[in-house]
Amino acid sequence: MIASARAARVPLLMCNAQYPSRSLARDSAHFPIRQALMRGFTGALVKSDLQRQRFASIGLTNIAVTGELRFEQPVPRHYVVAGRDARRWLGAEHRWVITIASAVEGEDPIYVEVIRRLHARQRHLGLEPPLVVYVPRRPERFELVAATLEVAGLQVLRRSGLGQGFSPQGWGPPPISAPDVLLGDSLGEMYAYLEMADQVVVGGGFSRAGAHNISEALVLGKPVLTGPFIHTIEYPFLEALAAGVVLSVPDGAALADALVQGFRPPPREIAAFLHAHDGATLRTLAALPELLSRSSGPRPH
Repeated sequence: MIASARAARVPLLMCNAQYPSRSLARDSAHFPIRQALMRGFTGALVKSDLQRQRFASIGLTNIAVTGELRFEQPVPRHYVVAGRDARRWLGAEHRWVITIASAVEGEDPIYVEVIRRLHARQRHLGLEPPLVVYVPRRPERFELVAATLEVAGLQVLRRSGLGQGFSPQGWGPPPISAPDVLLGDSLGEMYAYLEMADQVVVGGGFSRAGAHNISEALVLGKPVLTGPFIHTIEYPFLEALAAGVVLSVPDGAALADALVQGFRPPPREIAAFLHAHDGATLRTLAALPELLSRSSGPRPH
């Protein structure tokens, strides 16, 4: 595609781009052809000044810093309302709720142990255990995760058994006994699951493949925790970490401790962070003609 665009003299730009540190190191050492391909682009619109420096270091020119577009993707308000309704439907309006979003292979034993620690701590204090909303990353994992949670002795309520749409009004009477876990075995309903939470644990952070998107939770004003592998989300994670609205922990024990200790930055701090990083759409639109005017145009090889 890159070569064809250059041959046809069609400008091709990377948009909302980032170059994670591990990928940069890997490509520099073993796959220089990837960097040669990147230099075939007319230019790039990147997420931060750090990303500008990284792309420039491999010889890409004509770069604009435009920010993170995902902070500005429209939030489906009906899912936000439905998430709040679901929390009330489960009788968890005043109960501690944790959403584990996009849990990946290899992380389930960590999260099960975290849930056990939290249950033991709450029982010791004579308090109600948290409701955990557990959302696996891939639909083919739904059955395995359900079985894993049930074998661990947790009472699981499956979202798939409640009805076609995420609408608690149509789910019938709530369960007689409150579940330990609401299993998010559905697709396209992440905003509802996130809205239910007091704290959000983003999956992938305990896998070497790296953590997943934190933007959706932050946009809803939720504090985010994840594991140590944040190279996939360096932007905006490092900036959010400096602002005190996200947290990276080394292992499951540290995650349980952080949840118990109440990592919950005030909503105004999350809002201030988002405000400091808004405007990416307008900056992107403004940068496009500038990048094209600065470019001499793709040259056929």
